[in-house]
Amino acid sequence: MDGNFKDEAGRNDAFKEDLVGQELLEMLVKSSGLPEEYTRRKLTSMLQAAGKSENDFTLDDVRELLADLLMDLIDESSKDELAG
Repeated sequence: MDGNFKDEAGRNDAFKEDLVGQELLEMLVKSSGLPEEYTRRKLTSMLQAAGKSENDFTLDDVRELLADLLMDLIDESSKDELAG
């Protein structure tokens, strides 16, 4: 991210502590640089597996969620390299 992220309303405060739930999920999906549908599906699945709801997870949950997503991407990439 370049530090100039603006949300859909044009606000620069997308990382405010009160950003939660669907709004936070969409910000993560759009700023990830990954295919949006894949990222949305993967993050939602990971939230459910962690016993969290996509409607009420918070910025505190993001670090762990993104670390898990990164590890999954590395694992998938490694499997593709071995198969190819």
